[in-house]
Amino acid sequence: KLSTKYNYPGVTFGAPIIKNKLFFFGDYQLTDTRIPVVQRSSVPTAGQATGDFSASGNKTIYDPSSYNAVTNTRTPFPSNKIPNASMSTIGENFALLYPAPNVPGATKNNYIQEPTEPNRIDQGDGRLDYRMTENDQIFGRYSQMGETQYNPFPLPGLAGGGGSSAGNNFNYRKGGALDYTHIFTPTTLNEFRAGFKL
Repeated sequence: KLSTKYNYPGVTFGAPIIKNKLFFFGDYQLTDTRIPVVQRSSVPTAGQATGDFSASGNKTIYDPSSYNAVTNTRTPFPSNKIPNASMSTIGENFALLYPAPNVPGATKNNYIQEPTEPNRIDQGDGRLDYRMTENDQIFGRYSQMGETQYNPFPLPGLAGGGGSSAGNNFNYRKGGALDYTHIFTPTTLNEFRAGFKL
């Protein structure tokens, strides 16, 4: 039975470094998910892999050597079967890369697999607060996040190909901020903040 799993462990920690002056705070969170997916693909049937396209649902296979440029016509292979003499060794070896169908009687979407798609996100923050005077305080913060996601290949082995979205995908971000606050009066203050994000 397919099931989705989510895990969100995390921890936070904060403490004064210098009493009433310097403080530290940090946190870390892990987001770990396991999501099942259903993938459908079309793979060669046993007959197709050997040049036999006589089964119902197959398109007509034409003899490429029979093309008539004048009439723009071609002749189908007899019984929709490619003779052994016309079979390509490259094509035969290519067909061997594919797994056997696991959906009986189908010529399209005849291979199903149900892999799990894992996704992991590690993220954390660190912050320092410094109280210089009763009216002046600063803080600095740094944040970082890394994500690793695996998109399963639709087919096993070399038949899975190298699609741009399949395999491991990485995403990395970091950022920070520096803040200075000055209190002029109980009703007036100025705050300056600069930050970056990558």
